[in-house]
Amino acid sequence: MLDLITSTEETHYESYRLAQMETRKFGEAKVKKVDNPKFKEEEEMLRKRFTEQVKLEESRFRQWEQHVSFFFLPVVWIELIGQLIAERDRLNKDLESAHSTIKALEVS
Repeated sequence: MLDLITSTEETHYESYRLAQMETRKFGEAKVKKVDNPKFKEEEEMLRKRFTEQVKLEESRFRQWEQHVSFFFLPVVWIELIGQLIAERDRLNKDLESAHSTIKALEVS
């Protein structure tokens, strides 16, 4: 029985070695085949699903981005209005001080 196993291994190994020697050069790595149709279909499905998920997330991000910019736009306006009011108050104080100086000069 052991002789049968040994001779079978040698025969298969020798036929494999001869086939590899015919197709490959010395020292060249073995070419791995990944052409299983089942795996290719599964890989293609995974790629499509991943692409769809990425597109969905990108669209969600775009909607969020538009919502956020719309939401924060009034805040920017409020800050701008606050700055304008502060500038108006400063100019009014300058005007009041100039007016009081003119009144003081008129009285003297």
